Amino acid sequence: MVVESSILLRMENIVKKPRTQLDRAAWVAGATEVLAEEGIAGLRVEVLAKRLKVTKGSFYWHFTDRRDLLMAVLAHWKEGRIRDIIKQTRAQPGRELEQIYHVIDVYSASRSRRGMMIELAVRDWARRDAEAGAIVAEVTMSACAARATSSLPAAYRWKRPPAAACCSTPMSSACR
Repeated sequence: MVVESSILLRMENIVKKPRTQLDRAAWVAGATEVLAEEGIAGLRVEVLAKRLKVTKGSFYWHFTDRRDLLMAVLAHWKEGRIRDIIKQTRAQPGRELEQIYHVIDVYSASRSRRGMMIELAVRDWARRDAEAGAIVAEVTMSACAARATSSLPAAYRWKRPPAAACCSTPMSSACR
């Protein structure tokens, strides 16, 4: 009886750690980080769950399967890229040159290393997966259209976007 009560007393003194609960957005953010670091091949549910310190059951609460997660990652990437494109191609009267310098700064390697890693990983994925390729092509088309119709002065707009701006999909020819 004394042994039992001492065990119970010790168990009561142990601080219970709250269980980590992730929402769908946290899974997508974690998956995006893994994608940037390891590419699409490294993005596996079990590894991601361990990295996020949760069970795979949490994953299946939010996603039907790995493909569902991958499509959520692509949708998140697409929304962010289109939002950035619109923001960067809307000129504020009298601040056009300042905005151009800002765009150059945003895309410089030192400032946006993580963003560049994500971009490269997504575009690499798009070369191997038709659905990802279609989404990347849609973003590329949005970029080309936004730059062509930009409110920036004509001297600063692309007359013809550089090859790096368009992905290697059949749709990319519409940018040229």
